[in-house]
Order: sequence, then C-alpha cells, then structure tokens
Amino acid sequence: MNYNFKRICFTYFCLLCLLLQAQSLCAASVNLPSSVGEDRHEKKSTEVFTFKETWMNNWLEDVRGSIGAEIDYLYGRDMDVVTVIGAKNSKIEGQFYSVKMGFSLNEKIDIYTNIGVTEGIKYTFSYPSGRTRAISFENALTYGGGVTLRLVKFPSGLQWFVDGNFRAIDSLVAADVSDNGLTRIFSNAVEVESFYEEWHGAVGMSREFQIGVSENSPYLLMYAGAKYSNVSMLATGNATAPGAYGTGHLKAKDNVGFFTGLSYICGIEEDTRYTDVKMYSTIDLQARFCDETAFSLNFNFKF
Repeated sequence: MNYNFKRICFTYFCLLCLLLQAQSLCAASVNLPSSVGEDRHEKKSTEVFTFKETWMNNWLEDVRGSIGAEIDYLYGRDMDVVTVIGAKNSKIEGQFYSVKMGFSLNEKIDIYTNIGVTEGIKYTFSYPSGRTRAISFENALTYGGGVTLRLVKFPSGLQWFVDGNFRAIDSLVAADVSDNGLTRIFSNAVEVESFYEEWHGAVGMSREFQIGVSENSPYLLMYAGAKYSNVSMLATGNATAPGAYGTGHLKAKDNVGFFTGLSYICGIEEDTRYTDVKMYSTIDLQARFCDETAFSLNFNFKF
C-alpha cells in the first residue's frame, strides 16, 4: 500500500472510532453483499442486477454459503410512548448476540437469518415530576433475517446495494425495576403480553481496496449509506413483588438514519474441488446513528 492509501484508511478508522465514542449505540446491523473480491482480475465490465429468463440455470448453479457470529451493542434508542401520558426521555438499550447463517445466488442476492440471545435489555423513562424508572428484562431468544441485493458493481470495486432486515425478541419478562436509583427484584414475574419487533430498509455504497498485488491478497472494504427503520415494543406482566409492571406501547422516535463501516476480508482462495469458487473470512465493524445509535461487530466465513 502506498502512503496516501494508508493515511486515508487511518483517518477513516479514527473518524469511525470517534463516532462510536460520541454516540450511544443501537439495533440490527446492515448486511453487506458477499461479492467482495470476486473475480476482480477477470471481470472488467460493469455488472448490473437484472432478472433474466435463464436465471434459474445461471443463478442456482452458483450458490454460496456463509456462517458467522454477530454482536450488537445497544446503548440507547429514543422511543415515543403511545400509552403512558406524560412519559418522556424514553429509551431502550441492551445487547444482541447471534449466529448468522445464509447463502447467496450468483453473488447478487444474499438471503440470511439470525438466531441468538439478548442480554441487558432495559427500558428507561421519566415522569413529568422528574422521577425516573428503569425496567430490566431477563435474557431471551432473538431471531430474524433479511435479504441483500447487489444493484451494480463497477470494475473499480465500487458497488451499490440494498438491504432489508427484520428482527424480534421472543419474550420480555421483567427482572428488576429501578425508581430513582432504588432497585427492586421482581419475584415470580409472569409475562402477560409482550413483543419487540424491529426492521429496516437500507441503501448503501461500498468501495473495496486490495492490499498487495497477488490475486489472493486481502481486501479492505469501506462503506456508508442511509436507511429507514422502525422499532415497536410492549411488555406487561405480573409479579409477587413489587407487583404488576408495564412499558406501555413504544415506537421509535426517529426513523431515518445512516450507517458506515469498515471490513477486512482475508483468506481469499480457490477451492480446488470446484471452478471459480472462493472461500474467505470477514471481520466487520459498523456504526449506525441518527434514527438509532448502534455499534456492531461481525465475523463471517463465506464459502
């Protein structure tokens, strides 16, 4: 790598770290197309996503798989309370840990699913009087999935893509409640009604840079984009002590946001059992802000 490229990468990484420190982070990450580094040395023309009459023959013959792990750190997303009059400064926070599996068709369509657990999900709000309340929930099952389409890829490595994602939490059972810092543990908490659903539609642009001169050299991928997202949440229940609890019906306060990130793609090599098949691993760091503030770390193996 030349000096200017190193300086650009270092500056971008520093800005990304500053962004993560300056924002409280939240929610489902934007998935990237699995076409990074594919046949860069052979393909010299622009590739545009189209449905052809022979797509069944062309696409289903080139099916790739992926498996990995994903961590989302949620430090806060502002919410609007629909059913609690006067509540303000409402937000949710917590973490998602999941396994991510999927497959791609002809390196243009990626279909994936996530399944995992939550930790530290908490809902905080304040009353007009200034009193604050925070309800923490037990760890629970989380699941979801999505589809990513690579719209166009240029010979330079620049590409445009879109991603749609959905994620939910199986149940929300209260663990403890804190009023103005005084915490009380729920005894024999039983869920009455609860749901947590989030989704987004995103459009992004990425640019890949090869590190080294050989065909199997690793890549750096820088990307950014915009998205529209929403979260809907409700949790009510009863307990022996300190009694019944409820969050009211919550919806995301802001819907339009942005994302940016940096991926390192390594271990690109041909599988000798097949022609044109490459296997590689990716490490991805992503930040999302405005509609939500979020940080995610992804590890993936694609084959």
